[in-house]
Amino acid sequence: PALAPFAVWAAWQVVLHSWWGRYPVRAGGSNVGLPFAGVSRIIDDNLRYHLHSHRLVLFEVGLVLAIAAATGWLLPRSRALVSERTAWVLSMVLVLCLTGLVWVEGDASFRALAETMGVGVVILLGVKARLADAALLAGSGLWVLVALLHLRAA
Repeated sequence: PALAPFAVWAAWQVVLHSWWGRYPVRAGGSNVGLPFAGVSRIIDDNLRYHLHSHRLVLFEVGLVLAIAAATGWLLPRSRALVSERTAWVLSMVLVLCLTGLVWVEGDASFRALAETMGVGVVILLGVKARLADAALLAGSGLWVLVALLHLRAA
């Protein structure tokens, strides 16, 4: 059963290759690169060029990194399943290796972080600690802030 998703993925690659003439896995625009390169770029760009206009992006990225650090710190104490903890670690590795093509602004970053933050909630719910409560509250507040900003822009 564990191999089923890989078989489906491989079959889908073949189907798309027959339609597009190339494998999608090889057609990407370098979304994955060196660890921390993408996130450090968005921080550097916003500090250097857009400090006044993009302070919110810096706040959002800083809060996400703080929540991730708290989740990682509490990971060994969580009652979450080993598969859930493993999924969070692997998704964090992927997120940290995303390039500047993904880490361009808040919305793109949140699309890339949605699964990681969702699994992080499961990890944090499995821990009885004030830090877990604070991280869950901060994450909830962040999503409410993003929703309010979208409602205001609409």
